[in-house]
Amino acid sequence: MWPGKSIRKSLVEKIQYEFNKPDHLSRLVRKTILNTTYLLTKPKHHIKMWRKFRDGIPKHLVSSSDILLIRNKSDSFLDPQYATKLAFSNTWSTVSLPGSHDDLWINPEVYVDILKAKYQKQQDANRMGKEQ
Repeated sequence: MWPGKSIRKSLVEKIQYEFNKPDHLSRLVRKTILNTTYLLTKPKHHIKMWRKFRDGIPKHLVSSSDILLIRNKSDSFLDPQYATKLAFSNTWSTVSLPGSHDDLWINPEVYVDILKAKYQKQQDANRMGKEQ
């Protein structure tokens, strides 16, 4: 969600970013295979998700404070100022990582570790609340 930017333009920027990486061909091929597999195996899910986010963040997400927004620094699909404003105005947690929009496909461990840490922190907070 980058106000005023089309999905096509975001995709072109993402591909240009990928070609500037040292191992650009292998990264691009792996990401393309994974993204294509995702799109072909879950087309209804992808269309539903795109429709929901096309007009902004769905209201049920905006009202939740239990959201972690992970934005990669070279993400051509999510404007950094919009992401910061969105997270701040909704009291979401945020993490910024190097890389582009779909780096999680080729390096999932980093994202899983972040999610595990957030979950553990919530579990600890819940335990502390119950003990008092």
